[in-house]
Amino acid sequence: MYVGQARRLLAGDDALAADSSGWAPGYPSEETLQAARMLVRQAEAGELERGFGVYLVVRRSDDLVIGGIGFHGRPERGQVEVGYDVTPSARGQGYATEALRALAGWALQQPGVQAVLGRTEAGNVPSLRVLAKAGFVPCGGPDAEGLFSFERRNGGLSTGG
Repeated sequence: MYVGQARRLLAGDDALAADSSGWAPGYPSEETLQAARMLVRQAEAGELERGFGVYLVVRRSDDLVIGGIGFHGRPERGQVEVGYDVTPSARGQGYATEALRALAGWALQQPGVQAVLGRTEAGNVPSLRVLAKAGFVPCGGPDAEGLFSFERRNGGLSTGG
């Protein structure tokens, strides 16, 4: 998602759908709106690093935006955190896992990035499955927000489906 798209999304610009082939029912989610706000803040603060932004997940079969995935900022101390969400009607079909594998794989090829981090609640079983299938392993928690941390390092892709 470009910064201009994020600003238009936050402003409620219906024409944005033309830029992204349309939205699946129930999308964009509150999580995607939060990511758009974060992206705009980072851009305004001059903290965006090329590639470490927010991406829309588009289902190939109908060209609808069904989710979002992205970084919670630029890499720091060799680590970068990711977040993702998929509209309820598209969950359980492997889209989040596919997107997370691709994004983490790309990040781990970038200079200075040794680990990609993801955080979730202990009871969020679908997210725990996505993280595991994308090659992430537990590395800490719960933190002050009650979230558990997971990481993927080079060579960390699982063979699970």
